[in-house]
Amino acid sequence: MQKPLYSTVSALVCIILLVYVGNIHFKRWDKLKSESTFGWDAGEYYAYLPSVFIYHDVQTQHRTDSVRYEYRLQADNIPGSRPDTIKVLNYSSGMALIYTPAFFIAHILAEPFGYPSDGFSRPYQMALTLYCMLIAIIGLWYLRKLLLFYYSDTVVAITLILIVIGTGYLNYATADAILPHSSLFTIYVLLLLATRRFYIQPNVKAAVAIGLLYGLAILIRPSEMVAAVIPLLWGLEKVNLTSIRKHLNFLRQNIKYIFITAVCTVCIGSIQTMYWYYVTGKLFYYSYEFGFFWDGRFLYDFLFSWGYGWIMYNPMVSFAVLGLIIYLFKGKHKVAIVLFSVLNLYIISAWEIWYYSGLPGRAMVQSYAILAVPFALFIEWALSVKVIRFSFSLLATVFLYFNIWLFHNAHLPPALFQPGAMTGAYFRTVVGRWNVSKQVEKLKDSNELYTGHPKNIQLLYFNDFEEDTTSISPIGGINSNNGICINSETTFSPSYRIARKNVPDATHVRITFDAKAPIGEWDNWRMIQCSVSFINKDGVKVKDNMMRVSRFVNSNDVSNVFLDTKLPDNDYEYIEVLFWNPGSNGIFLADNLKVYSFEE
Repeated sequence: MQKPLYSTVSALVCIILLVYVGNIHFKRWDKLKSESTFGWDAGEYYAYLPSVFIYHDVQTQHRTDSVRYEYRLQADNIPGSRPDTIKVLNYSSGMALIYTPAFFIAHILAEPFGYPSDGFSRPYQMALTLYCMLIAIIGLWYLRKLLLFYYSDTVVAITLILIVIGTGYLNYATADAILPHSSLFTIYVLLLLATRRFYIQPNVKAAVAIGLLYGLAILIRPSEMVAAVIPLLWGLEKVNLTSIRKHLNFLRQNIKYIFITAVCTVCIGSIQTMYWYYVTGKLFYYSYEFGFFWDGRFLYDFLFSWGYGWIMYNPMVSFAVLGLIIYLFKGKHKVAIVLFSVLNLYIISAWEIWYYSGLPGRAMVQSYAILAVPFALFIEWALSVKVIRFSFSLLATVFLYFNIWLFHNAHLPPALFQPGAMTGAYFRTVVGRWNVSKQVEKLKDSNELYTGHPKNIQLLYFNDFEEDTTSISPIGGINSNNGICINSETTFSPSYRIARKNVPDATHVRITFDAKAPIGEWDNWRMIQCSVSFINKDGVKVKDNMMRVSRFVNSNDVSNVFLDTKLPDNDYEYIEVLFWNPGSNGIFLADNLKVYSFEE
């Protein structure tokens, strides 16, 4: 039998790439505050370990939270805790179990290398990142082994390259390796291998492996219970009475092994129940703030929305989806693979927070271990059909480039991708590009962006606020103590109006002002906004436009900011300019407000 050369080289190239991306191109362990290894969700998954082994505050998390707050691991405050109040960690303890070896290595080395042994300093960040990357690499290597049982060396080699470089796996095996998804990917790969061994020759070793892996998956994310479909239905090729009876007979004959698997699963799962019982006195406790909606209301947005669409921002997985269709006719173990894929998508897209934050499709990354099987089948089919081969190769190349662009711009300058802030107009303008005008960011809030040279400019309105006694800033302004001041106590500025009769024939208006932000705002949803509205005689808006000015002003330096808007076709009585604070704790100052009309 010929050695699988191409898939071996492909896997090694992918491993080298992952090491480079995670430790040279973008080093999460070298970042500060919320961008560090323990920022946001990762800090909550990890908090079990310092609270148990360093601060001994498992029930309150008070001392642990205090250290997390000192490191500023979230852009806003770490959820508060008190020394006399019970606090239950949101996320279950599976990842903490995974992290344990790296935690102890870092804890031993921290002080000798001159760092505090507080659970969050640089050695802990580096150790856990490298360790989780190693787990991801192990999963990739064993995925190669799994796929070689079913596909040619060439097909497996291409599949590995396309998954690693062409999907969100690249991000969650490097920059965000500490999050659960790449570790779960490896668990799923090992679960598939253990299941395959069990159905070839049922034995205790395979049964224990299935139980421990399945239990660990659930301990990491309870929604991974859907993985039970794999070991229970493996080998079932048809949904008919004969096939089902034969499969049930196999399970009955091996009931003792199934019992062993169940015991192992319960043993691992009981770790979480012991934590809940110790902290709350209850064996089961729902620690998540949000629930599920099972009517499919989020499915389309989960797949295709501009903000977080899984397929929108992971177009490479469309090959796996198409592969599932082919798999229905030609695949092996099709009932388990297809049913898991459908149920998993349904469950993940049903969560109230369907976007999951992070890069789009974050919650699907672990299932790529399963989807790799129909993905490889699609590649095999595409390469066998001459008419399809060229189109597939071209699309795959484009999707590879897109994912590289996406990863880089999600983490490093020019940072053209911002999860949740994308719109169709903005996406179409920046996709695939590496340098655009700063003004393009206005398309995150509007579908209007004037890029021409204004003609016939006329000043319609000017306010330097020097004579405006209602606009005295409590903290001083830009040119004097007068001007617009937006802070945590301000929701709206006064409205500034220009009558329609004072607007000449033109195509656009431009709102311009000087601004600075002594305390900036980086949360997209709390950024201070400037809006321009066109109001008719009944007081109804016939058109409006807005921009989040915090995108352009986040320092104590004075900037000139402008917003261009095309005049509406509908009749209007006046133009209204307004500044709005949707919840920012920052400070924003504006002066020299002007409104111009101009023609294209």
